[in-house]
Amino acid sequence: MLPQTCVLLVFHLLFEDIAQRWHSIACLLTVSLHGSGFIFLIFRLNGQGDHFALLVDTHELGFDFIPYVIEGASIFDAITRNVRGAKVAFYTIGQRKGIGIGGIQGREGEPWYVAHKDMAKNTLVVMPDAVPMVPGAVTNILGSCFGAAGQRCLAGSILLTVGDVHSAVMDTLVTATRALTVGDGADPSVDVGPVVSAASRDRIMGNIDAGAASGATLLVDGRKPHLKAANTEGFFVGPTLFDHVAPENALAQTEIFGPVLSVDNVPNLDAAIDRINAGTFGNAASLYTGSGKAAREFRHRVVAGNIGINVGVAAAMAFFPFAGMKASFFGTLHGQGRDAVEFFTDKKIYIERWF
Repeated sequence: MLPQTCVLLVFHLLFEDIAQRWHSIACLLTVSLHGSGFIFLIFRLNGQGDHFALLVDTHELGFDFIPYVIEGASIFDAITRNVRGAKVAFYTIGQRKGIGIGGIQGREGEPWYVAHKDMAKNTLVVMPDAVPMVPGAVTNILGSCFGAAGQRCLAGSILLTVGDVHSAVMDTLVTATRALTVGDGADPSVDVGPVVSAASRDRIMGNIDAGAASGATLLVDGRKPHLKAANTEGFFVGPTLFDHVAPENALAQTEIFGPVLSVDNVPNLDAAIDRINAGTFGNAASLYTGSGKAAREFRHRVVAGNIGINVGVAAAMAFFPFAGMKASFFGTLHGQGRDAVEFFTDKKIYIERWF
């Protein structure tokens, strides 16, 4: 049984290719958290449903305080067998599918407390009044969508152009995307480095294949990138750009987690906001505009936790909460900032009277 004062940090990795790279990170955090009251667990998908395997057996590190969850057991059954009143922080990379984290309770009805950060499908919107700022906006969009090879939770992956700005944006965007260099990420002259593994590359390629067959227009194909750098070891996917991606297309619904941008045109800001809000996820959304009115409408009406205005990666400093919504978040308090402190704090009230 875990102590009541412990905190579980659970990284729940549904992309097998991402999970393969977390072993060293798990070892590092296990060492640094030893004796701190934190218990660090990393899981990867193991077969069907909510069956997982512990990614790191910490006996190999000389510690024996983590392996409470065994391979083949339901993550929630296994944890609740060992938790009484503990705080559990989940960080998911990969889509949460039917793993039953609603109404979580510990053994014998004792509650445990969950903060869960989940997946994303982030949308960027360009307004017609942004035509004078298109060159700068496109540079910002490229960094958002293709920086870190698109493998970060705040990467832009959908671009909606509003009205007649579409042609101006696309002319610049296609040319700029084709000009990006792919190669060794340690080379300062390279724009797009490798993805994390062969499995990640193959999964992203599969999404591009499916998108090309779906009816969307493939304008820039990154499946056979020209590598600039001398060091070509690694798993590379070039920047990939689709146009005319309908909202029902899998490209617009799936977190590809790679350098793939899907574009579509909408008639007005209302349609753009409706498109964003109709999606499953609510991690981040950004608007490119010179209009304060449009910015205000976007800020207040879009159902996403991280909003950017003329900013492609809406990442706040760590003292602000990381505020996902909808399927991008599960729980009551968010990670980072005061929310994180509140989550890991047990409050005590003293009521005294002296005579």
